This record gives sequence, C-alpha cells and structure tokens, in this order.
Amino acid sequence: MGLYAFVTPVLPGKVDEWRQLVAELTGPRRKEYEESRRKAGLRKELVWNQTTPMGDLAVVIFETDDFEGVFRYFASSKAPIDVWFSEKIMKGIHGVDLSAGMPGGLPKPILLWEAGGSG
Repeated sequence: MGLYAFVTPVLPGKVDEWRQLVAELTGPRRKEYEESRRKAGLRKELVWNQTTPMGDLAVVIFETDDFEGVFRYFASSKAPIDVWFSEKIMKGIHGVDLSAGMPGGLPKPILLWEAGGSG
C-alpha cells in the first residue's frame, strides 16, 4: 500500500466549475465514479483546493499499490465516466491531457516521515 501525492493547476476562473463537476461526481455519478476508481486500482482519493500567488492548485493524494498504473488506466480507459472525467475535469479544468502523460512526469518523494518510524 502506498500514498502518493501530486498537484495540478486549476485554470484561471475555473474553480467554481471544478466544484460543480466534483459535486456531479460525488452526487448523481457517484456509482460510476466509485467503480472507475476501483478499476483504476485506487483505494482512496483525496483532493484539496490550494490558492497560491501562482493561482489555484488541486492537491491530490492517492492510496494505491500501483501509482503509475492508475495513470495508465485513466489515459487509456474508454469507460464513459473516465472519458467524461478526462475531458471535463483534466483537460477543461486542469489543462492536462492524461493520454500524453503527466507534464513533468510522475512525482518523486523527497521526504517521508511518520511517528514511530525509523526514517
């Protein structure tokens, strides 16, 4: 089991639209959304909005055994919910085309600490 974090921009003026689309995912499309995440290999998905001087960012944490596999799944899935997510949220809100891979590649941890751990 692993926790993985990454950030992606929220395009200028898109925060309200993003919130509306997330409400659709967690409301009327919830069953599709949950099935999509299971198929992708996710156990948990946490998302925050962080406003910065450089603009708004989505801060995302995934819990999965195969971080790279999650992105491969979303880049290639033809399931209607995944196509919708890719077009409306990833491209429309974040400006990211998952079929082209994450801009700059996948994140790499530089500091990991936990209470009671040895490192």
